[in-house]
This record gives sequence, structure tokens and C-alpha cells, in this order.
Amino acid sequence: ADTSANQASFPQPSNQAQGCGFPVMQVVALFDLDTSAMVKLAHSPLRVDEAGLFQVELMNRLKENDILLGDRYYGTYYHIAKLQAQSADGLFRLHGSRHWPKGTKGDDVIVQWSRPPFGRMPEHISREDWESLPESLTVRYVRFRVSVPGYRTGEVKLATTLLTLPATTLARLYHARWNIELGFDDFKTTLGMDFVDAKSPRMAWKMVMMFLIVHNLLRTLILHAA
Repeated sequence: ADTSANQASFPQPSNQAQGCGFPVMQVVALFDLDTSAMVKLAHSPLRVDEAGLFQVELMNRLKENDILLGDRYYGTYYHIAKLQAQSADGLFRLHGSRHWPKGTKGDDVIVQWSRPPFGRMPEHISREDWESLPESLTVRYVRFRVSVPGYRTGEVKLATTLLTLPATTLARLYHARWNIELGFDDFKTTLGMDFVDAKSPRMAWKMVMMFLIVHNLLRTLILHAA
């Protein structure tokens, strides 16, 4: 709801004229791929770095042998280093700032990433955190073509710490990442959370948490029925 309190906590997007938009809460979630249940939810104003919010609020919920699926925004040096420190793995779309190594043949290669300078790290990462990161990482690139009618992308490049799984398995696994978008669609469209009619930030977050509880209850009911 467009109240002064909500505007102060969750300012509307900067491309909207004053008085023509609504406050927007950014929500970052960790879904369980097997059940589509939501493990944990974090929120912030729209201008807060999404990947940073995940690192601070959600990454500690990952356990040994977990695999984190994410879009290219999450395939960063910091994310991968932290995953390996937690004995977990990651599979991400290759970020646009990284390129396929020139002169390399084939669609499955191993590369080395060097630790970025401290000045290029997000603001919430301290120098102590940066110094704790390894100076290099071993990352695997996998490239495959999508020829299914209706898909937007003709070629997909992935970055992963899963060094031994077959490339076809990685492709199928990354394809399942779309279930994250379907989970948000269940949350926002099916349950009707796209607009939260709350007058205060505190009540808005309470309402979002109620939607989360309902979502997970429905997922539990589906599992029991199956």
C-alpha cells in the first residue's frame, strides 16, 4: 500500500514518477528443489544488492553436499568460495563478465578463477572476509544448445563446482532451476501475494510470512497426497 511509512522503508522504483507508483519489497528466497517448499525468506528495499542479501541472510542455511542452483547473478567468486567452505556445490549460468576461454576446444572445460581485488568486492564484505577467501578456484564450464521450440536461448553456458557429473546431467539439473520461478509464481499469483495491502512495513512483512506458511502447508499436503 502507498503509505508514507512503506515508501520510507521500501521506496518505489526510481523509474516511476512520484505519486504514480507503489512501494516495492524485494524478496529473495531459498527453495527446496525436491518439494518446492520455501526454506527461508529474506526481504529488503529494491535497491539492495540481491546477491548480497542472499549471502548475509540465506547462505548459512546450506548444508554439506547441498547443491545451490541459481541464475548468472549468483555465480560469483565469493558465492563459490563460500559454498566450497561449507562443503556444498553450486551450478549457475555463466555471468556475462566471464567469457569462454579462447582457443579451447569442446563444450566442457576446467578453468581457474583468481580472487578479485578487494576493491571489487561488495560493500558488505570486510577485508577480513576477503583475505579468508582462497587465492584461486577451480571451476568447470559446460556449454550446450537448446533447440526446444519456445525457448528464448539458443546456447547456455554454465559454471559449476561439480567437476565429475556428466554434462548432460548438469544440463538437466539446471533446467530444473525454472521451478524457482514457478515457486514464486505460486507465491505471488496463485496465492495472490503480488500486492500486499498493509499500511506499515512491519505488517507487510507479517503478511508475507503468512503467505510463506500457507505455501509450505500446501506443499506438505501435496507430498502427503503423493
